[in-house]
Amino acid sequence: MDPVDNEEHIGMIRERMDPIDNEERMKMIRECVAACDPLGVKKLILEDKLRDESLNWQLLSLLGPAVNEENFNSCPGFVEVCERCMKYLVTVGNPDELVYALLEQADSFDDHVRFQTFLGLTKICILRSPAKRLFLLELSLVTFSDCVAKLEIEGGETEEEVRAAEIDPVTEMAEHAVSAYLDFMATFVELDWKVEVIKETDQEQEHKILVKFLLKVLEHPLSQLDLGVRENHIGMKVKSTARILAEKVMALLKKLNKDLFGLLRDSVSHNDKLSLKLKLRRGDPGLGDELDKQSELGLSCMAYLLLAEDVAEFSLPPLMPWNGIYELCVSFFALMLAKKETAVRRKGVHLFSKLLQTQDGHVLIPYEDLDRPEYYRILGSLFDIMTHCSARDLRQKCVCLVAPFINLFDAKARYQMFIKMFGTLTHSGAVGFCVQLFKDQVDKSFNLGDQRLKAALSKYFSGLNLKRIFLLITKLEDKAATDLVEHSDRIISVLNLIRYLALRDPPQTNMSGFWDFIPAIEKDFLKLLYEGLDLTKGHYRLELSALQKGNQSQGAGEEVVDMCVSVAGFTLPPMARGQKVAILQQALRTLDLITGLVVRVEEILAQQRKTMTSLQ
Repeated sequence: MDPVDNEEHIGMIRERMDPIDNEERMKMIRECVAACDPLGVKKLILEDKLRDESLNWQLLSLLGPAVNEENFNSCPGFVEVCERCMKYLVTVGNPDELVYALLEQADSFDDHVRFQTFLGLTKICILRSPAKRLFLLELSLVTFSDCVAKLEIEGGETEEEVRAAEIDPVTEMAEHAVSAYLDFMATFVELDWKVEVIKETDQEQEHKILVKFLLKVLEHPLSQLDLGVRENHIGMKVKSTARILAEKVMALLKKLNKDLFGLLRDSVSHNDKLSLKLKLRRGDPGLGDELDKQSELGLSCMAYLLLAEDVAEFSLPPLMPWNGIYELCVSFFALMLAKKETAVRRKGVHLFSKLLQTQDGHVLIPYEDLDRPEYYRILGSLFDIMTHCSARDLRQKCVCLVAPFINLFDAKARYQMFIKMFGTLTHSGAVGFCVQLFKDQVDKSFNLGDQRLKAALSKYFSGLNLKRIFLLITKLEDKAATDLVEHSDRIISVLNLIRYLALRDPPQTNMSGFWDFIPAIEKDFLKLLYEGLDLTKGHYRLELSALQKGNQSQGAGEEVVDMCVSVAGFTLPPMARGQKVAILQQALRTLDLITGLVVRVEEILAQQRKTMTSLQ
């Protein structure tokens, strides 16, 4: 508004100022708010010391929407006056009533200026009502926590994208909101309790409520952000804003519970009891149970900060052995690795890797513990990341984690895990990788220095158990018509395994029992491979020949063509003729490699049989 027009408006207001009734006063306040007139609003509420409680709810509903980022940028003085007026109203009014007047505007708290203002106003109301503090605090935290959960975060797949997201305006705004929210909770965490006013049971309950909502902050948005410490260009360690906020959450949790590892353990136990209670109710949850459950992702993020990020102030060594910590964190691994957000998965991989590095190798998890579904979920998530995650560094880390994870278990459990993997994995590369891991276990049964473990491995990775594995990994669904290029990774790994066993365990020793069922493998796998290779090569060569003939004309290499052939299970999309020629040539080279391996395997088998015959 123009200054001259503003002065005229103020003059008109003052002419009507005295005497006025409530209806007239409210009308004038509405006009002042609509005109963004700070002097008029200040005169009508603050200078007149308005104390009519019947108007407080209406005034808060009128002034609240005016406190927003747009007005703050254009008329900061007006927003400041509105905040002062609202603070005055909640200071002189009925706090039990005005809390509801504030929280009913929660739908508009997506504006960060309004969100921070209403946090301060709500805090005043709660502190002015000690008798109802517990109820009002929980009500307020439920409302504000929902607002925090809706904050948008710009994530990233690669480390470079994560760094870029840290300076994104949307992320910075969310971090400012979280900082204000933590300051709000810090007031009640650090509050000196007066026993004569507040019951001791209420104090304990308030601490539980604060812990629950602090964990929700770790769940979102902090779990979506990078909480690590990096070195800058001059070698100094620097913390991101998100890391500083995470440490603030941990500091508040530490004040509420001295033993943070104990808090983790008790929270997991508490959630397990509620889950059991829910099962007994046959899936009919009670609202109270859902509200009482601690955030599992928040607990996972807390474990990550304690064990993976070495938050120095809080990561005191827990008084429990490695396997105790591992058992405590299994559900955290399973949860974080199963998430689709790369930032959360990255934390799960880092925490999992950190614990595997500290394992001494002397404690093996028994087969009976495989009853925990988290173990198979972890394994499945690792392979899902390896095959589908777009972050290359994360895929590579997961490749390095599978073998140490399997080696945590005893021989029987390891064998059962391979049965599970070979029975469920469909990605050829993943199956081929598992075959390599299986070969390593078979090799340990021959070479391991630990005689006890060697005997156990020999029991479960030989004879009928070995045959059972081979039946799974050598199966060709469509027999000779199977797409060998699609399954090339698995086939090559299986051929290498056969070659290894034929050389390492000759028929005269036959410690693994491999030679007892190799005739069936030759009939149902190697013979079908020969037939399939002839069919597939003929089909690819025919298609390649047609394309190469078309390539001889000028400019034909850039011509976009359709083609009926599929490679690795995928029908090739329309593309330049030259590109399709290159793809088909690569497929033929893969088939030639398989052919060479099959021939070599047949030669080794024949040579070993010949050697055994000569020895007899």
